[in-house]
Amino acid sequence: MRQEVSAGAVIYSPKRKQFLLVKHRDGHWEFPKGKQEGEETLTETLVREVKEETGMTGRLLVFRTRSTYQFYRKGKVNKTVEFGILLSDNEPVISDEHLAFYWADQKEVHDLLKFAEHQRVFSESVDFLEQEDLL
Repeated sequence: MRQEVSAGAVIYSPKRKQFLLVKHRDGHWEFPKGKQEGEETLTETLVREVKEETGMTGRLLVFRTRSTYQFYRKGKVNKTVEFGILLSDNEPVISDEHLAFYWADQKEVHDLLKFAEHQRVFSESVDFLEQEDLL
């Protein structure tokens, strides 16, 4: 069974008071994320993938949470994704990796996320932002 390690970010705009979602090619909404390359740290992967997929930069918070799941692509794959939170008021520029982007308020995010693991990551992110008085 293959192993994949990725990193991604829950992007929050303090000015808009909204979160950024990107639309995957198969139609579901998610957070920007991608595979770790070479000797990158997961933080470096997170920053690179967010920049590649959205054109965005911002302030990366100390929060981290991991998501693990399995999927099938030419056999079973065990996937681990480390998520952080990026604060940014920049306007995204969508890459060809996704179909669209959408700024959503907190309730909308829960309604739009298809997978339970993404919903858990989002809930933990919201809890952290509330604790830090950033939400």
